[in-house]
Amino acid sequence: MNPLLILLVFASVAVFAGMGAHLQKARTAKIFHIVGGALGMTASIAFALTQHKLSWAFIVPFVFAMIFAGRALGDWARGRVSFQPPAQLFFLAGTLSLLGALSTLLVR
Repeated sequence: MNPLLILLVFASVAVFAGMGAHLQKARTAKIFHIVGGALGMTASIAFALTQHKLSWAFIVPFVFAMIFAGRALGDWARGRVSFQPPAQLFFLAGTLSLLGALSTLLVR
């Protein structure tokens, strides 16, 4: 199995598992970002498998990395106390998505 696919699968599972714990308290917009990001990471695995669509395998995780990072910064700015757990989860998901996007770019 390709190391890129292993990394993308790990990132997708981490986004599903980490954000799934946060779904109980999430609002509609956050739920859309969580589910969309996890499905986007899964789609990037499918794009990486087809080898001729590696540009989409980079674009999809990169877009969701920016969405997750923006949500983390917004939650952190509204918290005014510290980097609270929801913001930490979104920051971690954004970091994993960005890592998947950059690894796709390097393999390409």
